[in-house]
Amino acid sequence: MRESILVAYDEAAATVEQKARLPWQPFLTLREFQRQAAPHLNGAGEPFAQLTGLAELALYSQRALEAKDAEVAQLMAIRVREGLSGGV
Repeated sequence: MRESILVAYDEAAATVEQKARLPWQPFLTLREFQRQAAPHLNGAGEPFAQLTGLAELALYSQRALEAKDAEVAQLMAIRVREGLSGGV
């Protein structure tokens, strides 16, 4: 489950980087990147924030993740791509 969530996050973050012209900086946390990107995300802001939270759980939490979490992550990644497909 963790890997699926992180793959969804990586794909969405790559889209955000490209569309927002906001390169990932290695010193940023996921949350810091999300906050910097937020003003550029139009309708993709909420799904990217939710996906960021799931990615943080996958990386840092001891909580067991469920298939439902991976499904939500995939859906949020799709919504990020759709929200940014019209441009930023």
